[in-house]
Amino acid sequence: MLRLLIQFLSLSLSCAKLRSTSKFKSFFNLLSAMATYSMDKMKTRGGGREIDRYRRFCRKCERRVQRDEGGRGISDFVINSELEKIGKAVAQAKNVAILTGFPCNIDHDIPQETDGPPGAVAIARACQALGIQVSIYTDDVNYAVVQAAAKGENYSIDVQSFPPAIKWGSIEEKRIRDILATVDHVISIERSGPGIDGRYYTMEARDMTPLLAPLERLVEEARRESILTTGIGDGGNEIGMGKVREQIINSNVKFAEKIACRIPTDFLLTCSVSNWGGYAVALAIGAAGAIEGRNSNRMAMGLVFVCVCLVYVYVCVSCVCVCVCVYVYVCV
Repeated sequence: MLRLLIQFLSLSLSCAKLRSTSKFKSFFNLLSAMATYSMDKMKTRGGGREIDRYRRFCRKCERRVQRDEGGRGISDFVINSELEKIGKAVAQAKNVAILTGFPCNIDHDIPQETDGPPGAVAIARACQALGIQVSIYTDDVNYAVVQAAAKGENYSIDVQSFPPAIKWGSIEEKRIRDILATVDHVISIERSGPGIDGRYYTMEARDMTPLLAPLERLVEEARRESILTTGIGDGGNEIGMGKVREQIINSNVKFAEKIACRIPTDFLLTCSVSNWGGYAVALAIGAAGAIEGRNSNRMAMGLVFVCVCLVYVYVCVSCVCVCVCVYVYVCV
């Protein structure tokens, strides 16, 4: 830093004589270097404290949403310190796909439950706030509910749906490939996942298979292509729970061996209510984005602009002083 300051002072003293383009470029490059250095130094100086605060914040949120409020026995398959990893990973993404949809009310005209869509929307809005492209994917039977949640007075999130497996064809396969070609993180929240027999079950082991699209294909293919995946669930039968399937089977969850999902994800947030997990992830994404400083380049250029303005003022003042001195010397 001292070397940069010496160079800065040296160039400042001769700034009134700047005539050549090369000198101006070197001066601007120096300012850019100083701005970038300052940004990096600010990050480093406060980075350790900010990261510690971020970890404590995530751990506190995680403990809260992981309480077994419903008495399902989720404490047997909770993984600690996943939230901070999820927040950091998503905050660094450019395009995120969110999967949701759990039509467990199979006797109703609208089978989609209220858990899932609000949490998905919270995550999507956190992504949008950081400039991350995001879309939500669900089943045809759940589309109306998810779409209603995704359209608000001040926001709009892209929602797309897929037909059930029985109607799956080459068009759907191409859509899956097209999605995977653009995304760099797939998040599944309260999304029904297949058991070991390939069918989808409610917590009471009722079969929902005819209603569901095999959206777990996105997660499976993403993992094969080293695209990061995150699962959020509260019962053991959601996508992502394959990461702790043995723990679920050995837990107090009813019908665990039958309903436990076989699809794992890279990160897994087990929580009391999936929506709560979605809200916690949204907070973690926002906090991680602030630490990562996704707009740091813009801030650096702002510093460059300020430096240029200060130098311009310095030059003007110097010129005025020289003129006054000449006038006093000649005329007085």
